[in-house]
Amino acid sequence: MAVVYHHPYDVALMNISTLLLIFAGISIYVAVYHFFLYSRDHSQRKHIWFAIFCFSIAMYDIFTSALYAARSTTEGVLWQRCQLLSISITGISILLFAVTFTRRRNIILEGVFILNWVLQAFLQMFSQSELLWSRREAVKYIRLFESHLITYYE
Repeated sequence: MAVVYHHPYDVALMNISTLLLIFAGISIYVAVYHFFLYSRDHSQRKHIWFAIFCFSIAMYDIFTSALYAARSTTEGVLWQRCQLLSISITGISILLFAVTFTRRRNIILEGVFILNWVLQAFLQMFSQSELLWSRREAVKYIRLFESHLITYYE
């Protein structure tokens, strides 16, 4: 049997990634619960928007976990783009949840925010412009508790 040595950096990342995946699992559980509430009573649209919100938070946690596990900037950029997409979905779903929950509608304001998030998601996913994405590699080193060095590829 071989003994596997884990560098403190790897252990710290595994702990953070595991915690994020636990949070994602909890969010998915809550999303499924609210989806079933909506499937039983379609008149309560707040449940479907809250389910989508929880699912988008779970996606963000999963993408963040993958970003922390990235070993190069090329990998990191992919996961950052996925994070930004999930942020747009989160924004739209929390807005529509709040509107449905409070029963206060402002079509123009809702439309402006939704259009903003859709455009942001589209630009961030498909644009190669330096206005949105730096061509420079940004590698950050974070020292955690003076014993763990975390390298963050951005």
